[in-house]
Amino acid sequence: MRPRRRRLLGIRPRRPVHNPVHLPHQTRPRLVPPVTRDYFTIPDGLRTNRPDPATQEARLEPAHPGILFTYSEPLCQDLNTASNSSVDYKKLYEAEKSATAELRAAIASAQSELRELQEQVEATQRKRRSSDAEQRKLERKISECDEELKTLDKLRSESERLRAEHRALVRVVSRLNREQ
Repeated sequence: MRPRRRRLLGIRPRRPVHNPVHLPHQTRPRLVPPVTRDYFTIPDGLRTNRPDPATQEARLEPAHPGILFTYSEPLCQDLNTASNSSVDYKKLYEAEKSATAELRAAIASAQSELRELQEQVEATQRKRRSSDAEQRKLERKISECDEELKTLDKLRSESERLRAEHRALVRVVSRLNREQ
């Protein structure tokens, strides 16, 4: 039997969701290790001296990096033996403090390097701007010199024409003087 549509009221009928992400439990990949109440592990990077119930040896295993705490030892044993096994929080604090200081120093050095690079970029841009200004100045000077050369050529031709005219006038004047 088909589900009745309730579109008139603005209610959509329920449809089964076919999402390929939701696989059956057996085939779904697990992204984190299984968490049980039987076992407890210390966070990543920390180690425990508590004996493993199976081997009665000290367990030295890091936790999954994405999870702060997972279970790997019996909780009741953890509560009963809290006084026997103590985590050195001072060492953890000092390690975290030194790691933080190293990261801050790395950030400071990266920031100073960034400032130096920005200053170098600004200096090269200023040089380029000044060299561009100098280049424009030189181009103007070259164009002025070209104009002067053109006027100089005109003046030379004018001077040559005037000399020729002057010689012609001198001849005319000398002829007139002879005739008189």
